Amino acid sequence: MTSNISDIQKTIDNKSDALNFLLVALIASNSRFQRYYPLSQLFNYQLGLFPDLLNTLKRLVNQGWLRHTSEPEKPAIYQITPLGQEELSQVDMDSVFQQLEEDVKNTKLLSALQKML
Repeated sequence: MTSNISDIQKTIDNKSDALNFLLVALIASNSRFQRYYPLSQLFNYQLGLFPDLLNTLKRLVNQGWLRHTSEPEKPAIYQITPLGQEELSQVDMDSVFQQLEEDVKNTKLLSALQKML
């Protein structure tokens, strides 16, 4: 458990990183996130959400928050609990990255988000 706490402290440098992780975990576990990004309004993100989210996802992979499961190319999002790790969801990261990169260029989606925000 001590190493988990140490890992959390290394990974989450400030509240912003913690909020980004929570946002990513919730969006990635939402089956409709690819179309609607329903949490963008809740967290009051501006149109910079997409590149920021993409960068955050990549950073989470690099820092070990998204860990590979036994299946190749199938990372999972974990929640660190007092008793250890609890898997939240498995994510096809290639699909997530591709969808986010496409959405950055999607003018209709950006326009709809602009009205929502």
